[in-house]
Amino acid sequence: MSDLKGIVLKSTPLNDHDALLLVLSDIGKVSIKAKGIQKMNSKNRSSCEIGCYSNFHTVDRLKQQYFVLKNAESIKRFKLIHSSLLKEGVFYCMLEIFSKMDFDFELALQYILQLDSCDNPYCIYGLLLSECFKKSGIDIVVDECVCCSSTNSLCGFSIRDGGFICKNCFDKTNHLLMSVNDLKSIRYAMHASITDYEILEKESFFDFELVELLYSFFQQYGEIFLQSHLFLRKIQPLV
Repeated sequence: MSDLKGIVLKSTPLNDHDALLLVLSDIGKVSIKAKGIQKMNSKNRSSCEIGCYSNFHTVDRLKQQYFVLKNAESIKRFKLIHSSLLKEGVFYCMLEIFSKMDFDFELALQYILQLDSCDNPYCIYGLLLSECFKKSGIDIVVDECVCCSSTNSLCGFSIRDGGFICKNCFDKTNHLLMSVNDLKSIRYAMHASITDYEILEKESFFDFELVELLYSFFQQYGEIFLQSHLFLRKIQPLV
């Protein structure tokens, strides 16, 4: 027997009744076969839905590549996330990132808890994307012009060159003109960590356009596509 606490990142149906869960747990990412979980009267159904933070009581793996679920019980339900369409959209982006990249369980949980309580979901998403850059070895130059190294008159962003652009190097055909607030927000996020979140949210100006820029950069250089981000785009007229 193994007791695991974790967050369900993905659920893959195996047949009409069973599913294979991908869970980010306190021992890392694990696969758990949940028998009968798709039945409407399953006692474990509510604790094994995508995004649930639960205790999983399992049978140890032998030659199989997965644990087998005996029963599960919910630890925490993120009510504020599920009461907001925008927070829920960002939540699924987070879960998809955690499923595709290596994240420590405690760090991932901190991000989710901050999303649950935050005022600006775009800000926590922007910080997570910045964290992804660092984990992927993607360096965005945010303290000087990426072309000439000047620290004066920064006014734009270059996806191609990977950083801020000064007024003298700015080319409207290749670079994006950005406000001081947007540049400041990206710079703060690249230097911040989850422990700095409250300060970041207070001092930054994240909106959908800004996280869209960071996601486009991440998709191009990190080569990771997030299906959930497309949903976030679609709901913008509703939030």
